[in-house]
Amino acid sequence: MDNQKFNLILDKLLERTEEEKLDWKTTSDRDTFLVALKDSSISINYSFSEDRGKGFYTFDFRNETGDIAESVSMYEFSDNKTELEKAKKLYNLVRQQSLRIDQTVDRILEQLAA
Repeated sequence: MDNQKFNLILDKLLERTEEEKLDWKTTSDRDTFLVALKDSSISINYSFSEDRGKGFYTFDFRNETGDIAESVSMYEFSDNKTELEKAKKLYNLVRQQSLRIDQTVDRILEQLAA
């Protein structure tokens, strides 16, 4: 996938996620989140590479049969800071929404105040 298409997808994912128009789901891997589209899906994962000493984000694009049609990985400290910042922002937002972090923290605070 060329960079222009990936950047367009990344921008749209970020925009739709900020608008809460995408229903991101947790997966069996606690660091991977998935959104199902009409006839495809996209997952985002964050991992840390011990041998490189860097974290990285991986986007897997699956076709209608569930096969990975394309995979894009971005390492922290890469040359493209703008793209990396968008990926980081998207991942954190997806994680927050999928795990319902704000709601969980609010319930904890309510329970502790009682």
